[in-house]
Amino acid sequence: MLNTFASKNKIVIKNILKKMGLFDTTVNYYNNIINLNNYNGSSFPNILSLFSRKKEIKKFSEFEDYEEHILADSPLREFPAYICLELTNACQLRCVMCQYQGTHAEGYQGCAGMLDEKIARKVLDEADKYKCSIMLNGDGESTLHPKFLDIFRYASSKKNIPQLYFNTNANRLDEKLADQLTDFFEGAISVSLDGFKKSHEELRVGSNYDVVFNNLTNLQKLIDKKKARIKVQVNYVRYTQPEGEYEKFVKFWVERVDSVNSCVTWDHEYKLSHGRIKKYDPEKRQICNIPWQTFIVRWNGKVIPCTNCFTKAYEGFWIIGDVNKNSLKEIWNGDKYNKWREEVKNSKFNNICEPCDRWKMQQQYKDEYRDGMKIRHGGCFEVHEKLPLKDI
Repeated sequence: MLNTFASKNKIVIKNILKKMGLFDTTVNYYNNIINLNNYNGSSFPNILSLFSRKKEIKKFSEFEDYEEHILADSPLREFPAYICLELTNACQLRCVMCQYQGTHAEGYQGCAGMLDEKIARKVLDEADKYKCSIMLNGDGESTLHPKFLDIFRYASSKKNIPQLYFNTNANRLDEKLADQLTDFFEGAISVSLDGFKKSHEELRVGSNYDVVFNNLTNLQKLIDKKKARIKVQVNYVRYTQPEGEYEKFVKFWVERVDSVNSCVTWDHEYKLSHGRIKKYDPEKRQICNIPWQTFIVRWNGKVIPCTNCFTKAYEGFWIIGDVNKNSLKEIWNGDKYNKWREEVKNSKFNNICEPCDRWKMQQQYKDEYRDGMKIRHGGCFEVHEKLPLKDI
């Protein structure tokens, strides 16, 4: 009965949530109420819940549509819910958990490149037309791109892109760059920080914890000073850190940024490694919903379905299109991607999907409230947010 009411009255529910002051929890809370098959736990949609009540969700009028077409058993939407736009696959770090380090990636570093600004504009123009959110990074560090600010400024000028988000290791996000970025950027920034100094520098080889700490602290000060509409998340990858460090890390950073996300990473064969955040052992493999949500535009214009295809795409596997030749809409609805979807849906796995267990991320659990924090749980992630004093 509740599901039937919810499916026919989504706008009503949305307005009720707004009046209750609960709309800022966005997709996760909303789907808990209407029980939409445990909406996926992928990182980009979770970022949406970072945004404050005052801002709610920037131009997010497609709230009802956003989750409606991303389930594998739903009709294919006209255009992706969000797109990852890779500015570069180059990175100055050599993180031990990164697929760069996998044996299949031999020679991968030799093909590093930078996204042509014309391709960036083409992608952003079409995303704006279809009201599609954009994640402004892929397999590399976006701040290495010489036109980083120009591309971000152009993306920020688009009026119909619901959300902008990017991940960074923050080693280059110094005071000058942060000052320029906070003048115009509206969106979410996720900073990779995997523990305190010793752990972080052992895992993210080449990163300087003190530099990242200072850059992150300065970024938050600039955001506060300018009242910039930017939310900052620290992203912690659970790997080989000492026991007990994670809990101390969360308590330290949840007081300083908008949220702390922790996730389990994949090894070089795309298997979830180093334990689980929640025990989740489904009886059978579930359909991965990535092909019904998104795809990635690489720095050279080639399009791939999933982040797990990055290094294997270099070898020629499963490139589903090229924005130099076709529109994003044509690629999204094209024969190659539809063939991929059918294989995933019918469990006829290719050499990329077969060993992967990223689909386990899709499970979500009920929010938890303790120690002055709200904690959102997924199959492979936790997001900690400090509760306002009035809610404690």
